[in-house]
Amino acid sequence: MKVEFNEDGSIKLPELITKQKEENKKIFQNEPSIKIIRNQISSVRPLDCELKLHASDKLGNFEMIGGLFREAEGKFRHMANLSIKRVDGKMFIIRIISGQYRCDWCHKFRELLKNEFDSRVIDEGSCLEYISSK
Repeated sequence: MKVEFNEDGSIKLPELITKQKEENKKIFQNEPSIKIIRNQISSVRPLDCELKLHASDKLGNFEMIGGLFREAEGKFRHMANLSIKRVDGKMFIIRIISGQYRCDWCHKFRELLKNEFDSRVIDEGSCLEYISSK
């Protein structure tokens, strides 16, 4: 695979990724949707992950995020320090610090959102999974 560069020196994204980003932007602007941006903040212990949840302007009842977070916190195994913070009316930040099952909890929480909201869920960002995170 040949690496190509933009005029500014940045790496040129493959066409498939560029199209997906454009499609996700249109969905977020035009449909009821939630954008989840995953970010691995720390790669050393304590491992620190963050989920930023953004609501589109067309999404109603975003307030139920807090209740779904509490449901997932009690329902899914995690052994992590979990917290949620409302940034504004359209954004929440969830922190997941260490915990043997934190990646499993994160995956199940994102699936819960997809199942509970009658809307599109756009999953962006990435995080590293660790073999040993006890």
